[in-house]
Amino acid sequence: MEDLISVIVPVYNVEKYLKRCVTSILNQSYKNFEVVLVDDGSTDNSGKICDEMQGADSRIIAYHTKNGGLSAARNFGIEKASGDYIAFVDSDDFIKPDFLMQLISAMRQTNADIAACGYEMYFNKLLSFSVVGNKNAVYTNNKAIKSLFMGEKTVDVMAWNKLYKKSLFYDEICYPKGLLHEDVATTYKLLYKSKQIAYVALPLYCYFQRKGSIVGSGSFNEKRLSLIKTVDNIKPIIKKFDFFKSTY
Repeated sequence: MEDLISVIVPVYNVEKYLKRCVTSILNQSYKNFEVVLVDDGSTDNSGKICDEMQGADSRIIAYHTKNGGLSAARNFGIEKASGDYIAFVDSDDFIKPDFLMQLISAMRQTNADIAACGYEMYFNKLLSFSVVGNKNAVYTNNKAIKSLFMGEKTVDVMAWNKLYKKSLFYDEICYPKGLLHEDVATTYKLLYKSKQIAYVALPLYCYFQRKGSIVGSGSFNEKRLSLIKTVDNIKPIIKKFDFFKSTY
Protein backbone atom coordinates (compact mmCIF):
# COMPACT_ATOMS: atom_id res chain seq x y z
CA MET A 1 0.00 0.00 0.00
CA GLU A 2 1.36 3.42 -0.93
CA ASP A 3 1.72 6.02 1.81
CA LEU A 4 -1.36 8.13 2.40
CA ILE A 5 -1.03 11.85 1.63
CA SER A 6 -3.43 14.33 3.21
CA VAL A 7 -4.01 17.35 0.98
CA ILE A 8 -5.34 20.17 3.14
CA VAL A 9 -7.40 22.88 1.44
CA PRO A 10 -8.44 25.89 3.56
CA VAL A 11 -11.64 27.31 2.05
CA TYR A 12 -13.04 30.82 2.41
CA ASN A 13 -15.41 32.48 -0.08
CA VAL A 14 -13.95 30.88 -3.20
CA GLU A 15 -17.07 29.53 -4.88
CA LYS A 16 -15.72 30.50 -8.34
CA TYR A 17 -12.45 28.60 -7.96
CA LEU A 18 -13.03 25.74 -5.52
CA LYS A 19 -14.07 23.04 -8.00
CA ARG A 20 -11.07 23.77 -10.22
CA CYS A 21 -8.78 23.39 -7.22
CA VAL A 22 -10.28 20.13 -5.97
CA THR A 23 -10.54 18.63 -9.46
CA SER A 24 -6.81 19.19 -9.96
CA ILE A 25 -6.17 17.21 -6.76
CA LEU A 26 -8.52 14.39 -7.69
CA ASN A 27 -6.71 14.04 -11.05
CA GLN A 28 -3.33 13.29 -9.48
CA SER A 29 -1.24 10.46 -10.89
CA TYR A 30 -0.46 9.46 -7.30
CA LYS A 31 -3.64 7.80 -6.10
CA ASN A 32 -3.44 7.23 -2.36
CA PHE A 33 -4.54 10.56 -0.93
CA GLU A 34 -7.36 12.25 0.93
CA VAL A 35 -8.61 15.79 0.42
CA VAL A 36 -9.29 17.62 3.68
CA LEU A 37 -11.52 20.64 2.97
CA VAL A 38 -11.73 23.12 5.85
CA ASP A 39 -14.53 25.61 5.25
CA ASP A 40 -13.45 28.55 7.40
CA GLY A 41 -16.88 30.10 7.91
CA SER A 42 -17.52 31.02 4.26
CA THR A 43 -20.43 33.37 3.59
CA ASP A 44 -20.88 32.40 -0.07
CA ASN A 45 -21.68 28.94 -1.51
CA SER A 46 -18.25 27.49 -0.75
CA GLY A 47 -19.49 25.42 2.20
CA LYS A 48 -22.28 23.93 0.12
CA ILE A 49 -19.85 23.10 -2.67
CA CYS A 50 -17.57 21.34 -0.14
CA ASP A 51 -20.47 19.13 0.98
CA GLU A 52 -21.48 18.37 -2.60
CA MET A 53 -17.96 17.30 -3.53
CA GLN A 54 -17.67 15.18 -0.38
CA GLY A 55 -20.85 13.36 -1.38
CA ALA A 56 -19.51 12.73 -4.87
CA ASP A 57 -16.07 11.35 -3.95
CA SER A 58 -15.09 9.29 -0.91
CA ARG A 59 -11.57 10.73 -0.93
CA ILE A 60 -12.95 14.12 0.10
CA ILE A 61 -13.65 15.01 3.74
CA ALA A 62 -15.33 18.35 4.42
CA TYR A 63 -15.27 20.22 7.72
CA HIS A 64 -16.96 23.48 8.67
CA THR A 65 -15.49 25.81 11.28
CA LYS A 66 -16.08 29.32 12.54
CA ASN A 67 -14.03 31.90 10.70
CA GLY A 68 -10.57 31.94 12.22
CA GLY A 69 -8.32 32.73 9.26
CA LEU A 70 -5.93 30.79 7.08
CA SER A 71 -3.64 29.66 9.89
CA ALA A 72 -6.52 28.31 11.98
CA ALA A 73 -7.87 26.41 8.97
CA ARG A 74 -4.48 24.88 8.20
CA ASN A 75 -3.94 23.87 11.82
CA PHE A 76 -7.40 22.30 11.97
CA GLY A 77 -6.64 20.37 8.79
CA ILE A 78 -3.38 19.07 10.24
CA GLU A 79 -5.25 17.80 13.31
CA LYS A 80 -7.78 15.97 11.14
CA ALA A 81 -5.30 14.61 8.59
CA SER A 82 -4.92 10.83 8.53
CA GLY A 83 -1.88 10.67 6.25
CA ASP A 84 1.80 10.43 7.15
CA TYR A 85 2.44 13.17 4.60
CA ILE A 86 0.80 16.58 4.28
CA ALA A 87 0.44 19.03 1.40
CA PHE A 88 -1.36 22.37 1.38
CA VAL A 89 -3.22 23.71 -1.64
CA ASP A 90 -4.90 27.12 -1.42
CA SER A 91 -8.47 26.93 -2.62
CA ASP A 92 -8.09 29.39 -5.51
CA ASP A 93 -4.95 27.63 -6.79
CA PHE A 94 -4.50 24.32 -8.59
CA ILE A 95 -1.78 21.70 -9.09
CA LYS A 96 -0.31 19.78 -12.03
CA PRO A 97 -1.22 16.05 -12.29
CA ASP A 98 2.23 14.89 -11.12
CA PHE A 99 2.55 17.26 -8.14
CA LEU A 100 2.14 14.57 -5.47
CA MET A 101 3.97 11.84 -7.39
CA GLN A 102 7.03 13.96 -8.08
CA LEU A 103 7.32 15.24 -4.52
CA ILE A 104 6.83 11.96 -2.70
CA SER A 105 9.19 10.21 -5.14
CA ALA A 106 11.85 12.83 -4.40
CA MET A 107 11.37 12.34 -0.66
CA ARG A 108 11.69 8.57 -0.95
CA GLN A 109 14.76 8.71 -3.17
CA THR A 110 16.62 11.17 -0.93
CA ASN A 111 15.21 10.25 2.49
CA ALA A 112 14.02 13.86 2.83
CA ASP A 113 11.54 15.22 5.35
CA ILE A 114 10.27 17.92 2.97
CA ALA A 115 10.11 18.17 -0.81
CA ALA A 116 9.56 21.48 -2.60
CA CYS A 117 8.95 22.33 -6.25
CA GLY A 118 8.78 25.27 -8.63
CA TYR A 119 5.53 27.04 -9.40
CA GLU A 120 3.68 29.07 -12.00
CA MET A 121 2.17 32.49 -11.30
CA TYR A 122 -1.19 33.35 -12.83
CA PHE A 123 -2.74 36.82 -12.98
CA ASN A 124 -6.23 37.30 -14.44
CA LYS A 125 -6.31 33.63 -15.47
CA LEU A 126 -3.21 34.03 -17.66
CA LEU A 127 0.18 32.45 -16.99
CA SER A 128 2.57 35.28 -16.22
CA PHE A 129 5.82 33.54 -15.31
CA SER A 130 7.37 30.50 -13.68
CA VAL A 131 9.61 30.39 -10.62
CA VAL A 132 11.80 27.31 -10.83
CA GLY A 133 15.41 26.40 -10.13
CA ASN A 134 17.86 25.09 -12.69
CA LYS A 135 18.08 21.52 -11.42
CA ASN A 136 16.89 19.03 -8.83
CA ALA A 137 18.76 19.29 -5.55
CA VAL A 138 19.01 17.95 -2.01
CA TYR A 139 19.71 20.32 0.88
CA THR A 140 20.63 20.00 4.51
CA ASN A 141 18.52 22.15 6.81
CA ASN A 142 21.38 24.65 6.91
CA LYS A 143 21.51 25.09 3.14
CA ALA A 144 17.71 25.08 2.83
CA ILE A 145 17.28 27.89 5.36
CA LYS A 146 20.06 29.83 3.65
CA SER A 147 18.21 29.42 0.33
CA LEU A 148 15.05 30.63 2.05
CA PHE A 149 16.59 33.83 3.40
CA MET A 150 18.77 34.56 0.38
CA GLY A 151 15.80 34.55 -2.01
CA GLU A 152 17.01 31.75 -4.28
CA LYS A 153 14.58 30.10 -6.71
CA THR A 154 14.49 26.80 -4.86
CA VAL A 155 13.37 26.38 -1.25
CA ASP A 156 11.17 29.36 -0.42
CA VAL A 157 8.81 30.52 2.29
CA MET A 158 5.41 29.42 0.93
CA ALA A 159 3.55 26.54 2.56
CA TRP A 160 1.80 25.41 -0.60
CA ASN A 161 4.49 24.17 -3.02
CA LYS A 162 5.76 21.49 -0.67
CA LEU A 163 5.13 18.03 0.73
CA TYR A 164 5.89 17.42 4.41
CA LYS A 165 6.20 14.49 6.72
CA LYS A 166 3.37 15.02 9.17
CA SER A 167 5.69 14.27 12.07
CA LEU A 168 7.38 17.64 11.51
CA PHE A 169 4.29 19.35 12.93
CA TYR A 170 4.56 17.51 16.23
CA ASP A 171 6.08 19.36 19.18
CA GLU A 172 3.58 22.20 18.73
CA ILE A 173 4.80 23.55 15.38
CA CYS A 174 1.75 25.23 13.86
CA TYR A 175 0.72 28.28 11.85
CA PRO A 176 0.30 31.38 14.07
CA LYS A 177 -3.23 32.74 14.12
CA GLY A 178 -3.91 36.34 13.21
CA LEU A 179 -0.80 36.85 11.06
CA LEU A 180 -0.76 37.64 7.36
CA HIS A 181 2.76 36.25 7.02
CA GLU A 182 2.06 32.91 8.64
CA ASP A 183 4.32 31.08 6.16
CA VAL A 184 7.30 33.25 7.11
CA ALA A 185 6.72 32.45 10.76
CA THR A 186 6.48 28.68 10.23
CA THR A 187 8.41 27.40 7.21
CA TYR A 188 11.85 28.10 8.68
CA LYS A 189 10.93 26.06 11.78
CA LEU A 190 9.96 23.08 9.63
CA LEU A 191 13.17 23.37 7.60
CA TYR A 192 15.22 23.65 10.77
CA LYS A 193 13.65 20.46 12.10
CA SER A 194 14.31 18.55 8.86
CA LYS A 195 17.46 16.56 8.17
CA GLN A 196 17.18 16.79 4.40
CA ILE A 197 15.02 18.77 1.97
CA ALA A 198 14.55 17.76 -1.67
CA TYR A 199 13.89 20.21 -4.47
CA VAL A 200 12.16 19.24 -7.74
CA ALA A 201 12.95 21.66 -10.55
CA LEU A 202 9.51 21.54 -12.17
CA PRO A 203 6.67 24.12 -11.94
CA LEU A 204 4.11 21.73 -10.46
CA TYR A 205 2.08 24.21 -8.41
CA CYS A 206 -0.11 26.90 -10.00
CA TYR A 207 -0.52 30.03 -7.90
CA PHE A 208 -3.47 32.17 -8.92
CA GLN A 209 -3.45 35.75 -7.67
CA ARG A 210 -6.92 37.24 -7.79
CA LYS A 211 -8.36 40.57 -6.81
CA GLY A 212 -9.75 40.35 -3.29
CA SER A 213 -7.36 37.65 -2.10
CA ILE A 214 -5.11 38.22 0.92
CA VAL A 215 -2.10 38.94 -1.28
CA GLY A 216 -4.00 40.44 -4.20
CA SER A 217 -5.56 43.18 -2.14
CA GLY A 218 -3.61 46.41 -2.43
CA SER A 219 -5.01 47.87 0.78
CA PHE A 220 -2.89 48.16 3.92
CA ASN A 221 -3.67 45.84 6.79
CA GLU A 222 -2.22 46.39 10.26
CA LYS A 223 -1.62 42.66 10.53
CA ARG A 224 1.19 43.09 7.99
CA LEU A 225 3.19 44.71 10.78
CA SER A 226 3.37 41.26 12.41
CA LEU A 227 6.19 40.55 9.95
CA ILE A 228 8.44 42.71 12.15
CA LYS A 229 7.86 40.43 15.14
CA THR A 230 8.34 37.37 12.95
CA VAL A 231 11.71 38.63 11.71
CA ASP A 232 12.81 39.21 15.33
CA ASN A 233 11.94 35.59 16.11
CA ILE A 234 13.97 34.38 13.12
CA LYS A 235 17.14 36.30 14.09
CA PRO A 236 18.45 33.56 16.45
CA ILE A 237 18.26 31.05 13.60
CA ILE A 238 20.14 33.36 11.25
CA LYS A 239 22.78 33.94 13.93
CA LYS A 240 23.07 30.21 14.64
CA PHE A 241 23.85 29.38 11.02
CA ASP A 242 25.97 32.52 10.62
CA PHE A 243 24.82 33.12 7.05
CA PHE A 244 26.01 36.67 6.78
CA LYS A 245 29.32 36.50 8.57
CA SER A 246 31.80 38.89 7.06
CA THR A 247 34.70 37.34 5.18
CA TYR A 248 36.93 40.42 5.49
